[in-house]
Amino acid sequence: MKRFFVFLLVLAALPAFAQSRTSNRNPGGQLSIGVRSTVSLFSGAGGAGNGIGGQFRLRFYDFLNSEWFADYLNSSVGTLGTRTDYHIGWSVMFYLPGTVQKYKHLKPIPYFLAGHCFDYTRIQGNNPFYETNSMASRWSSAVQMGIGMHIPLTPKIDFSASAQYMYHLGEEVFVETRTAVNGDQYLYVYKGAESGLEGHLLLTGSLNIRIADLWHDKKGALGNGPHVDPDDSQQQQ
Repeated sequence: MKRFFVFLLVLAALPAFAQSRTSNRNPGGQLSIGVRSTVSLFSGAGGAGNGIGGQFRLRFYDFLNSEWFADYLNSSVGTLGTRTDYHIGWSVMFYLPGTVQKYKHLKPIPYFLAGHCFDYTRIQGNNPFYETNSMASRWSSAVQMGIGMHIPLTPKIDFSASAQYMYHLGEEVFVETRTAVNGDQYLYVYKGAESGLEGHLLLTGSLNIRIADLWHDKKGALGNGPHVDPDDSQQQQ
């Protein structure tokens, strides 16, 4: 875990060494917003879940972007309960040298990502006749790493896909399937006394549009996405 945070600090410091005198060629300041659809494969109760969310991106340098997101996920605990998750987090997106080029329609731009998020989880039984210990919730904190790619649709719009693995640290929520004296099955939910780790794979697809450049380059050109050369912005648009 400590090595992961050291990696994030080094990654965030890299741009300071990459500045050049021709800063007007740097597309930093690009602001994009988007909508996303997510699929989560939990290792604990809930199995596979899916949901929707939103995000915005703020780009700092040619090779460094950031993504700030919120997700709502829902999954079933068998036929006896439901699991709801809320994610609020951020990721640093790092593009490999040579992959950020002039705009080329549908040419994928790969990247690595790493970040952190906060998660609220609630598990609740579906049977209203057994309310005792039928619901439990928790807050947790997670770190994540993964890979992704942008697929440019226009100079301002892209479709992005990513896969990242999240490790959540927080109080564990346990579920048991119990049978009442009349034969009805119900979900018994309770929270553990100690914190534990829960991992899951998060698959995300998003559609994003660039809406602003928060700090213009010297030529006044609107900053471009991770797939466009700022000097060519006028020609491409």
